[in-house]
Amino acid sequence: MSAEQRLQELRLRYLASLSSKLDDLRSHWIEAQTGNATALDEFRTKVHKLAGSAPAYGLTSLGATARTLDEALIGEFPPDELARLFQRLDRQIQEELPL
Repeated sequence: MSAEQRLQELRLRYLASLSSKLDDLRSHWIEAQTGNATALDEFRTKVHKLAGSAPAYGLTSLGATARTLDEALIGEFPPDELARLFQRLDRQIQEELPL
C-alpha cells in the first residue's frame, strides 16, 4: 500500500468517526447547559482535540471552527455566542459525514 493510499484510508476512518464524535459533543453540550462542570470540561477537551485533528485530515475549515469555539470556551464567551459557534460546528461536522 502506498503512502498516499494509507493517508486516504486514515482520512476515511477519521470521517467515519465523526458521527460518534458529534454524538459525544452533543451529549456533553446538553449536560453542560445544566451547569455540569465535568461535562463542560469534557466538551472543551473534545472540541480542542477536534481543532487539532481535523486539519491533519484535510478538514481545515472544520478545524478552524473548532478552534474558534475552543478559544471562545477558554475566553468564557456569553452562552448565546457559544451556542451559535457550536451550532456552526455541528453543521460542519454533519456536512462531512460519509453518506
